[in-house]
Parts: sequence; C-alpha cells; structure tokens
Amino acid sequence: MLVALRWLIAVVVLCEARHWDADRMLPNERNSLDDCRSRFHELIAAGAAAPAYGKPALIKEFAHMGAIGWTQTDGKVLWHCGGTLIWMDYVLTAAHCIVDHRDVRPDIVRFGDLNLETDDDDEYAQQYKIIQIFRHPLHRFGVKYHDIALLKLESSVRLHDTVCPACLWVNDEIRFKELVATGWGSTGQFEERTPSLLKVSLKPIANSKCETFYYSELVRGLKTGLHENHLCAVDEKMDTCEGDSGGPLQVKLQHHRSLTPFVVAVTSFGLPCGLSNPGVYTKIAPYHDWIVSTMRQNGAAVQDDVFNATFCALRFQNYREDIYSTPINKTHVWEQSGYTDHIYKTEPPTYLVKLMWNVTGGPQNCYGTIIDENTVLTVADCVHHQGIPASSVSHPQGVVNIAKINVHPQYNPSYGYYNMAILRLETLFSFIYIRPACIDYGNYSRFAPDSVFGMGRTDIYNCINFPDCIDPSLIPLIVYVEPKDNTSCIIPRDFESRFPNGITSELICAGTDQFLVPGACDLKLGSSYSRVVKIMSSTFLTIDREITTKGNKYPPLDGLVQIGRDCGYGEHLVVTNPRSHLKWMERVLLPKSTTANAVQFLDPGRREGDPCIDTYKVPGRCTSISRCQRKWKQFELTKQASFCSSTSIICCPHDDIDKDAWSNKHIRLNKCPKLVHALLPEKNGAPMVRIFDSGSRYICMGAIVSDRTILTSASCVDSAKSISIQPLERVGNFIQVQKIVPHSAYNATDYSNDIAILRIKHSLTWSPRLHPICLWSNKTYSPLIVEMLHPFNNSGSYIEYLELLTMYNSDCQRTHAYQLRDSHICVKYPYREYTCFPSHSMLRWEDAEGIPYLIGLSTDTRECTEWYYMTFSRIVAFFDWIVDNIAEEEIKRSFKVQ
Repeated sequence: MLVALRWLIAVVVLCEARHWDADRMLPNERNSLDDCRSRFHELIAAGAAAPAYGKPALIKEFAHMGAIGWTQTDGKVLWHCGGTLIWMDYVLTAAHCIVDHRDVRPDIVRFGDLNLETDDDDEYAQQYKIIQIFRHPLHRFGVKYHDIALLKLESSVRLHDTVCPACLWVNDEIRFKELVATGWGSTGQFEERTPSLLKVSLKPIANSKCETFYYSELVRGLKTGLHENHLCAVDEKMDTCEGDSGGPLQVKLQHHRSLTPFVVAVTSFGLPCGLSNPGVYTKIAPYHDWIVSTMRQNGAAVQDDVFNATFCALRFQNYREDIYSTPINKTHVWEQSGYTDHIYKTEPPTYLVKLMWNVTGGPQNCYGTIIDENTVLTVADCVHHQGIPASSVSHPQGVVNIAKINVHPQYNPSYGYYNMAILRLETLFSFIYIRPACIDYGNYSRFAPDSVFGMGRTDIYNCINFPDCIDPSLIPLIVYVEPKDNTSCIIPRDFESRFPNGITSELICAGTDQFLVPGACDLKLGSSYSRVVKIMSSTFLTIDREITTKGNKYPPLDGLVQIGRDCGYGEHLVVTNPRSHLKWMERVLLPKSTTANAVQFLDPGRREGDPCIDTYKVPGRCTSISRCQRKWKQFELTKQASFCSSTSIICCPHDDIDKDAWSNKHIRLNKCPKLVHALLPEKNGAPMVRIFDSGSRYICMGAIVSDRTILTSASCVDSAKSISIQPLERVGNFIQVQKIVPHSAYNATDYSNDIAILRIKHSLTWSPRLHPICLWSNKTYSPLIVEMLHPFNNSGSYIEYLELLTMYNSDCQRTHAYQLRDSHICVKYPYREYTCFPSHSMLRWEDAEGIPYLIGLSTDTRECTEWYYMTFSRIVAFFDWIVDNIAEEEIKRSFKVQ
C-alpha cells in the first residue's frame, strides 16, 4: 500500500515496514523495452481465484434424440429409425423413415432412454404417439433427394434434463471440422442393431471427393449425382449404419457455460457400413422455410425466427449440458461451478484502445494495446482504411490523436507476416487507472494458454427468463485459448492464402476446437494476446483520494491478434508475436542518444570497477568519466568510445585511469554507511534540517552530509542574505549558516545544477537522532522506489514521507518544460495525474539495514502545476563537486569510525 505518512517533529513516529520491492533498481538510461514492471511499478497485492464447486446432474448430451418405433401385434416395438426433437411436439427425421419395408408407418417416438432393451434408465423415458407425418413434397421413394420429414406427436413433451428439443443449423455455411452422428443402428455390416445409443465423430468432406464413392451407376436413386443439399462425412474407423437413418448429424455449440446441440443434417443413406465409407446426409438449412411453414400450418405457434441460433440456444438453456461436466455413471455427470477459465464477462482491459478515423464508414473492429503513456501497438492491417490512416485512438479516458504511425518495413498487406505497427500519440494517457501491457524479453512458452479480448451478445451471458431477456447489445469478454502447433492449427478458409509459409516463428496460432453459438464472441483485431487472469479490483488510499484499480498488475503482451472468427473457437486465431520484432521496436521506441552512432554500450549491468575491453580491444575498467579525462577528450574529437552501461561510465584503459582522482576524501566519505550503522539510527528525519530566512520564516529543507556541511537546492537560498538551520531533532535550536556555496553553473531558468552547500561554524555531534545522510554514488542505477521528504505545512513542523517511483529522464522529457540533463533525476507519483509537490523537498532511499541515502534535491517547482513528473538534482552527478567543497580534515573528522 502506498500511503503518505505524516508526523509532528519531536514526537515518536510509527513507520511502515520497508517495501517488499525496495531493493529494485532502475538504470539511469533506458536501453531496453523489458522494463515495463519498473517504469509503471505498482504496489497492489494480487487477489485469489474462487474455488470450484459442483453438483450431480443427469446426462443431457442427447436429450433431443428420439427412437422411432413400429408397434407389432404382440406389443413388441421395432426401433428402425432415429429422429430429433426440434419443437415441443415435432420430430425431424428422414423421409425414407416414414414407412418400413412393409409400407407401414411408425406410430411412436421414445425419448430419454439410452438403452432401449433394459429398464435401467427408464425412469426418465418419455414415449409419445405419432399423429401426423409430413414428408417433403419433392421426396420420392426410391430416390435419394429431399430425404427429410416431420412427425407430429400427440402432445408436447415434458421438458426435462433428459428430454429437450435441439436447435437447427440454418446457415448455409458449415465451418465445423467435426460432426457427431447418433443412433441405435447396426455396429457393422451384417451386425445386429445396438440397444444402446451410440455416437460417432465424423469429418465433413467436399462433395467432389464424395462423388468418387457415390455416382448414378453405383447407387440407385442418385440419377443426377450428389446435390448441394447433400452433405458427406466420414471417419477412418466408423460411419453410420442401418437403423441410424433419420438421426441427427450434429454439433454442440457453446454459449456461456452451456452446450447446445445444433442439427446440421439428417442421416440419409450410405454404402455398406462399418467400412469407413462416407455417409450421405440431408442438410437442414435448405429446408428451413419448409420446416417452419409446415409446423405453423399444423398448429405450432412458431415465428420465422424460431430457429435463430441465439434464441434457440437461450430458449432451453436451463436444460443444456454444462461445459464443466464429467461422467459419474451411465446416467449422471458431475457439473462443476465457479470456473472462469474459458469465457467470462468483464470490463475491457484498461490497456485496450479503439482505432478511429476522421471519415465515415471507418472500421469498427480495429483495436490496439497500450504499452506506455504515448505508445500503442496494433497490427499493420488496422492502421489504414482505403488508404486513409487512423487518426486517433479512443479510450474511456478520452480520444487521443495519433502523432505518427510506424508500420513494420517488411509488412506486405497481402500476407500475415510482419503484421505489426507502432502508434505514437500526441499526448500522454494518465496511468492512474490504466495498466499497460508489458513487452517481456524473458522466457516465454509458446504453448502456455493465453487470453484474447472479444465482445458478445448480452443475452447469451445474462439471459435468465427467455424471451423477456433478449438483448442484442454487446458486452466485453475475456476469452481463454490454447496455442496450437502447425499440425493442429486450423486457419479459417478465408485467410489461408495469407499464410503460404504456414505458422512461422513470428506467429502464434491459438484457439479452442469447440465452436460457439453465433454472436457469442466477436474478436477484436489488433488487441492483445496476453496471459490475463480474471480481472479483480483493488482499493487503497493515496495522499489525496481512494483509488480503485482493475486488472492484472503487469499483463505480458504475448501477441497482437490479426485474424480469427468467434474469438478463435472452432477455427483458430493467429497473432503476431512482438518478441520476434524487438530489434525494430527498439529502434523506434528507445530514446536516441546524441552519440547513438558513435558509441558502444557493453552491458547494461556493468558497474564502476568492472573489467572491460574498449573499441580498440584494449583492456580496462569501467570508470567514471571524471577519472578518465584522456579517453573523454579523445571521444569529443573522434566520437568513438565504449561505455559500460551509461554515458557517465566509460571503459577506460588501465593506463588512462586517474589514480589520484579517487582521493582519500572520496574513500572516507564512502565510510558513511558504516558510521550510520554503528549509530543505530532512528527513522525520524535525523539527517535532515529545516532552513529559515533572516525573519525566521521556513523556506526549505537541507540534508546533513558532514558535521559542518549541509546540502540543499540553490534555488532555495539564491536570494537569501542570512539563513539559519534547525536539525529536525532539535526543535527551537537554530544554527547560523556561515557560508552559502551555490554551484557555479546553477541556471535559474531551467534549474540545472540546482544544488548548494551550506557551511556552519561548529561541528554537529553524531547520535542515533542526529547523523549524516549517505550520498548515493552509483552512476549506473538508481533505486526504483524512493521516499520524498517535504514539509506538510508552511512552518515545516510536519514532515511527509511519500513513496515515489524513479523514472527515465527520456520519459519525463516528453512533457517537461525544459531540457533535462544527465544531472537531473525525475520521479512520479503513480496515482495522481500530475506530480507536483512543494518546492525543495528531497529524495532518499534506505537499504535493508536502515542506512539512509540521499538520491536527489528538488528543483524549484513553482511551474510544475501540469507536470506529469517531478525533477530533482541527481546527487551522484555532483558527487565530485560535493567532495571538492568539503575540507579533507572535516571529512576525516566526520567519518571517523572505530
């Protein structure tokens, strides 16, 4: 939790425990995109997922399946055909099933009975008489065309988990890669019919392939060959047999947590079964109008949209099979509840934006992913519409104009490779409530489940009382998908030509083989493919408000969605993997150094003193520029040098290192941590002083660096004629300042070199409540989480400790009023749009042993009312200057350690 702590001086202070991430460091110069978790650090603990629970339920898988029977004179029933309950009192079957070989019509249909010869599951069986039979008017016995019929029952069935109508697939397009046929037919040629309901999975094949098995010379009644109303399906081992006729060829489509059976075709005819020959089925879609009109003309109160996919799925959703069910026995399953690992309703991820155009008719399905305050990643397919570039991005925070579009230079609109673009925005998003997606350089498994963003019909996810709950408006969804390899990836047929080289290493194919009810999920192109958990809320206090954030802390951006239907369900989606394009992204996004083409950075992790080899293959050590003057002067002439990690640490040949530059004063000053540790300090502002003008008016704060030297901002004391200090632990005890030494290069316009030394006449005496603050001397890294100390009131009697995040100067420069220098360090308070606090505060950091380090001194902030960041003078940049302005005897005396 990030909370401002305030206390009254000279009163015991209760402080928070040290932050769990307090030792994390941030490089002083940005040299990688793999820094999202540092740049946008948050201090929120993750929540826990809810456990799953469940209950026993009846098997609902084939509640629509009916056995069509012929009652014999002895009371025995012969079950010769199958049928599908499609309405409360209507059954769909094949036209050739309406008479047997004796030209006798069937008289009964039985539902809810998986085994027709035993009474094991008869408890849930329902049996009805057939009172009317409607054969398609174009059907002729002995001919294999228009093989479809309707049976009207004596009364409506009793809706139950085991008896419920199926839906009809009335769309001409059949995308399903696998269909299921069910029936009580024979298990093979010359085999007996099975008394138990069996199912077989079949794959549709094109009629052109099927015609090699079925042609007029071979099959009677197929005079003109296969028609478009026929559908062929096959399996390597099984097919449908006699007795399966009239039964459904079906697919189960998911909607929310339920699976609804959709009948695609009716079993019609085939070659000798059990030999893996394709079977031929009568498609439903061409006969939709006939089915509806026949039912309506014969008493059924149905509308034209009775078999609308959404309406049908919702109409009987309480009786449908649950997606989280596992078998218990022959009649029951266990239905799990509480899972959210497939599709769940949520608010859109906060990093998602919608692309906009300044023209009417622009695309409505293109999105992008925010990766920092003014950068959005998307797919190149989305950034132009009819030659017109996207003009802005839309977010709940508002609409932001696009300043520049960077399309990958190898992108070709005809293909799906290098399909990526970077959008730079004109203004910055505020990240108070936005959580950006992160670019990770680390290990990534291409085969770990991820999620995508989509939109689905509200009623599919919220409908309870059909039809009152019909609502076609859209709600946001998070959809979990599994990566697929080249052999298991199913690319939608419309997009196959875009990937002539298959799924290459820069692409990821992902999805779920289960198809969805139409309208259940519409994929958003350009949006993220990320490892996202269910979005949870976290509420916490900040210095001036209560903040509620939602979503993952650091969602990794594993891909950008470029193609896909139904959110990758049934047919899979393809995403562009940003990790394959890091070099290009770095060239576009990382700050350009003025010496970018002249320098070589050896290793971001190298520190001062580490061994190195320069551009001329000369061995040396990583050294501060101030101790390698010869090499620096050479660089100014040739513009060639090897820097270890930043432009302040250079690879200096051993012979060029200034051995005397690191003086005894430097060495003794660096004994500060040892001295403070021996004093067992109390965290009460002991290294700090308040500074007063000649009228005893508080003006700013200072930091004790030795027994007679105080550091403060030059802008604080540049106009003061006479000042005094008061250590925080000595209320009422004023000490006169003898001399003010501002930095000679202090600039009152841009506040560069805003630092000054105050000299006092008499030495301070060290104690646990009064001791120096140590100077941060690492020129490569700075602590990520720092504390800012500043007064809460005009008298300086209340001191506030506030945690801030160190930022890159290149980030701050985007909105800063003046040119930032290497001697600046910028910070941000992440839960307020603008980071602007009273002038002349200080940045400090404590190590694990409680040793305080001075990181920065605040510059004048009177102009910072609309600064996203706040700037400080970086202490390490002035380390040598500070040492040069303190007498050696003073340093020796101040840091004398037993």
